[in-house]
Parts: sequence; structure tokens; C-alpha cells
Amino acid sequence: MTKQLILGTALGAIVLFLWSAIAWMLIPWPGEPLRTFTNEDAVAQAIKANAPRSGNYLLPNEPKRTAGMSNEQYQKMEQEAADRMSRGPVIFAAVRLEPFGSMVKPLVIGFITQLIVALLATFLLLQTSALSYAGRVVFLIVIGVIIFVGGHLDEWNWWSFSNAYIAMQAGAIVKSVSKPGCRSLIQFLNRRGGRGRTQRNAKGKLLLCGLCEDLRDLCGHNSPPRCVMPKTAAQTKSIYGVHPGVLMTQKWIADLKQKTGRTLEEWLKSIKKEGPPTEKERRDWLKTEHGLGTNTTWWLAERSVGKGEELGNPNAYLKAAEKYVEEMFSGKKEHLRPLYNALLKLGLSIGKDVKACPCQTIVPLYRNHVFAQIKPTTQTRIDFGLALGDTKKTPKRLINTGGYEKKDRITHRFEISSLKDIDDEVNRWLKIAYDRDA
Repeated sequence: MTKQLILGTALGAIVLFLWSAIAWMLIPWPGEPLRTFTNEDAVAQAIKANAPRSGNYLLPNEPKRTAGMSNEQYQKMEQEAADRMSRGPVIFAAVRLEPFGSMVKPLVIGFITQLIVALLATFLLLQTSALSYAGRVVFLIVIGVIIFVGGHLDEWNWWSFSNAYIAMQAGAIVKSVSKPGCRSLIQFLNRRGGRGRTQRNAKGKLLLCGLCEDLRDLCGHNSPPRCVMPKTAAQTKSIYGVHPGVLMTQKWIADLKQKTGRTLEEWLKSIKKEGPPTEKERRDWLKTEHGLGTNTTWWLAERSVGKGEELGNPNAYLKAAEKYVEEMFSGKKEHLRPLYNALLKLGLSIGKDVKACPCQTIVPLYRNHVFAQIKPTTQTRIDFGLALGDTKKTPKRLINTGGYEKKDRITHRFEISSLKDIDDEVNRWLKIAYDRDA
């Protein structure tokens, strides 16, 4: 085993080292993985003037409560940050102010990191021969964690990602493989069928399936969750994409404990027990009694009355998205559905990176930001909105909405009342809006 461990470690480290060099220097990756600034010197000067030390930076800055800051001041800061986020640009950057110097040191550190990754992977691989199915699943998860950690160490080594940022990522990994993570793993595995099916003894008592027995020992649970019979119905892939707001909501939920002292579940329990009955009253109560910001009070109040749950779950959102569209084009607007289908097809065909993310009254089309929007404005027409900025010379039928002056994304619109309105001119201006959002 020792010989295999040494050989596997050496070969694995060499392959990783060579592959990283080939991937960076020799392979002509499609697209533009690393883009260039139009004025490098100006950007460098701006960074030096505004980044006091090396590390990771997020723009817009995350609101931070300081000593002596009132609730009103913090709420204003939160709102300003949300406004900047909606307008853009949004930047996540690793800044290295010191000269890079010789490449020898990072190359040596990189090879040592890959040597350690190869050693751990080889060691774990040599333990797999007698593992159960659950054990092999956990092995693959651990291998994924090792690769994830190795990748972040490369970011620290080459791009000066801060120690604090790397520690934060390590903390996320520890949390994901903690007992709640294992509980979720158990529930997932028991939906796979086969050994995962539940059984009952002669007295009808529920028995643990084989996988739960295996994972109980691996995860340290005395009482794993009840096994779930696998679903037989096939799931169809949605034509829609997950709205960016879902990711924002997930981050909000994850950060809620740190920012307010309570988790989402704890807040909902407190609101239902101590708060007033209506959504509006709960918003006011959360702001006055607990000093929470505007966005937080709205989200918590909505959640407390059963609204917005789909915004924290991608799968739930995609299911809700289908419902949004069905309701949008029902009743007296049902005859507009063919127009919507044609506009949606046109929008999705304009580029592979386009996604449609329905809301309750509109269907925005995203590239990096919203560049188009489908809205059934009346019972007889759909407004096909486009983000064209301060574009002046447009055809007469492309109506200026005044959105640019109001700092809205959508600035112009076509009125679509029949399929013949969706012509080459609409297609051409849609492509212009798409290209502007590159």
C-alpha cells in the first residue's frame, strides 16, 4: 500500500501541475475567459487610490453597521447599496498591490499544494475497495471537497485572495459536511430506489434502509430521517432560467443570522408569536421594534404570511414561473399567448446565454442584465421592451418610454398586436439590445 500511495501521489501531482500549465498557457479556450479594460492605467490608478491593502473587494460595498450608527442611517445605507446593485456595475475582485516578483515561489507552492491534494485523493482511493454504496458516495463528496479546497488555495497563491476569504470558504465547507448536511444527503440517497426503499417488519414498524444504516455511522446520526420512496414521474426541464433574485434571497437567508442575530426560522416563529396579524403591520413592527432595514422587513413580513417562498428555492421558483405565465395569459388575455410564445422563442434564440425569468406581471430576458421584457400591457397587445440606453435614432414604431431619464433598464418598446408585428425590425433592435449588454 505504501508503494501505491507514493506512486499515486507523485503521478497525480505531476499530472495536476502539467495540466494547470497547459490549461493556462497552451489551450485556446473559446470565448474570452479574461477580458481587458479599455484604459488599464486609469483602472490601476483608481484601485491604488481606493483599495488600501491587498485582498478581496466587492462593489457595491456591503453595508456594515458601525458604533453609534442609528437604525435610520443603517437603513439608508442598505437602500443605497441595493440601488447601486440594481444599477451596476457589480464587481468581485482580488487585488494584489505588491509587485508580483519571481514566479518561482508561487510555482513551488502550487506544486506542493497539488502534491497534498494528490496524496489525500490517492489515500482515499486506496480505501474504497471495501466501501458500501453510501461509503462510495461519501468518498466522491470528499474528493470534490479536496478539489474545491485545492482550487481556492490556487486563488490564494496566485491572485492574493485574502486569508479571511479562504477561511470563509473553508467554513462553508465545514458547514456543508456537518450533521445537517449529512441529513440532507441521507434524504437524497433514499430517493434513488433499490436499497433506498423503506421496509417494515412483521409488526409494521418502519425499518431503516441499507443506505441509512450505512450513513448513520458515517454521519454520526442516532436517528436518520425517515426514508422517502423514490418518485417515478420524470421531471421535465423548464424553458425558463432561475431569476437572479433567487440567488440574492438565498444569500439574504444565509446572512440573516449574522446581520440580525436570528435565523429565518427564528424570525418567523417570533413574528407569528409576538407580531401583529397583517403583513403591513408586521413590516412596521419589524422596523420600529427591531430596527431592521427596509428590504429585510419586507422579506420577513412576506414570508410570515406565506409569500415569496419560491424566491429562496430555485426548483420552487421554476415551478412558480410556469404558473406566473399561465396566469399572465389567462382569461381575456389568453389570445395573446401565441404572441408571447413567438417573442419568447425569438428572445431565447438571440444568444445561448439568454434566459427568461418570469415574474408575476412581466417576463424579463437576461444576458448579464435585463435587455428585453415581455409585458401583456392590455387585453389587445403586448409591449416588447428593450434596454437601449440613450439611443436617439430609432424607427417611429419603437417608442421611447422615458426609461433612460428615470434610470430604468427598459427604455424603448414595440407594441405587438399580431404575429406580423414581430418582423425583421423587431429582431434587429432586439439584437442591438442584446449586444449592448455584452
